[in-house]
Amino acid sequence: MMILACGNHDNFTRNLQVPHVEVNGKTLGVIGAGHIGRKVIQIAQALDMNILVYTRTPREDEKGIHYVSLEELLKNSDYISMHCPLTESTKHMINKESLSLMKPSAFIINTSRGALIDETALIEALENGTIAGAGLDVQETEPPEENSPLYTMDWSYVKI
Repeated sequence: MMILACGNHDNFTRNLQVPHVEVNGKTLGVIGAGHIGRKVIQIAQALDMNILVYTRTPREDEKGIHYVSLEELLKNSDYISMHCPLTESTKHMINKESLSLMKPSAFIINTSRGALIDETALIEALENGTIAGAGLDVQETEPPEENSPLYTMDWSYVKI
């Protein structure tokens, strides 16, 4: 049973009040269009987002889905969602160079494999404002090292 202190709303004010943005009309870049990536695309389409997709197997555009190079996806996406396996060719596919291609207002979301993103480069990009934020369900080292900057970064731009 949870007991709430009368008038105490600090859980809401400290943890739940986050900036809200409308995603309709924004561009979602999806890296990897397997089963999970396709589900993410369906949800994004329902939210009226523009969809860019990068896959290792070139495909023809579909209704509302534009298949592009990784570089084009990185340069033009407001949000990037990663859904691909970890292989020799995908390890650190998001690195200092690829992060520098992204919009300063862009967010990257990784729910796939931690080592797809070079964590050192990501931390630097977040600290320098190269990108706006990251949502990480997975990290390169799990659990992250006790002294990982991800634990102490300003939560306005990184969510684990």
